[in-house]
Amino acid sequence: MKITAIKYFEAFEKKDINIIREMFDINVTLRDWEISALGIDSVLKATAEIFYFAETISIQIINIFEDHALVVCELKVTINGLDSVHVVDIIEFNSIGKICAIRAFKR
Repeated sequence: MKITAIKYFEAFEKKDINIIREMFDINVTLRDWEISALGIDSVLKATAEIFYFAETISIQIINIFEDHALVVCELKVTINGLDSVHVVDIIEFNSIGKICAIRAFKR
């Protein structure tokens, strides 16, 4: 699961919505300090909006922990080379290794 989480962050940096779609369960949920979305179409729409407003996205993984179907990542996310935010992402996976939930919290 840790490798899939890393690949998710790499696809997010590249703003590759198609790779991200392949990683998501159809019932994926997303919740952060600004967004709450349920279902693959809604989550992909929210993700695409982030991509639209961010010219560049850089994600530095500070720490990453895996426990069964759960990966917890401490990240430094930089948007447009200027604005950085420290975030903790909790990513849950289903039984076939698809991402079924992402919860992100500012640190």
